[in-house]
This record gives sequence, C-alpha cells and structure tokens, in this order.
Amino acid sequence: MPQLTFDICGGVGQNYTTFLPSGESVAFPNPNDPIHPKGAKFLGWGFTPTDVPYTSPTIAIFTNTVMYALWEGLPPGADTYEFTFKPNGANGERYSVVYPAGEMAILP
Repeated sequence: MPQLTFDICGGVGQNYTTFLPSGESVAFPNPNDPIHPKGAKFLGWGFTPTDVPYTSPTIAIFTNTVMYALWEGLPPGADTYEFTFKPNGANGERYSVVYPAGEMAILP
C-alpha cells in the first residue's frame, strides 16, 4: 500500500502518515488545524515545500507521496533543508531530499 505523509513543515504538532490502497482518495486534514509558531498563515498543501497549494479537497495516490504544509509570511523553504546527493563518479543519479528544520535527516 502506498504511504501518504502530511508534513507540517515547522508547524505545531506532528506530521501525519496514512497508508491506503493504490488509487484510493483521501481527504486532506482540516485546513484550520496546522498552525505555525512564527505566526505564518497556512495556505494549503503542496507537493514540495515551495509549491503552490493543491486545490482539490482530496488526493488519490499510487506511490509513496509527501504533501507539505505551505505557509505565507515565511521565505520559501525557511523551515526546510534540501540535501542533494551526487554519485561522484559512481553509478546512480543525482537526487535531492527535503527535510523540515529540526528533524533528523536519514541518509541513504
């Protein structure tokens, strides 16, 4: 089953993760729930921490997906860090991972 995680990106509370059958729709958490300790306004959920808000009230997923809380009043990515991994001559492709500030980064 694909995993869907709602990352609150520095907001108050815990990230929320659920598992659901591939293609099944799930409603977004209540948009009034996320609050930010620095007073930023919650705009909605996006596919990256610097995305525009996803406008549908539900989402169907087919692979593991992370939705990020988007905040107005903070510089883009202010509460996240992006790590870029380069193969440095080894086999594999360059890729990036975004982590919220204050969370432990898990390296591959």
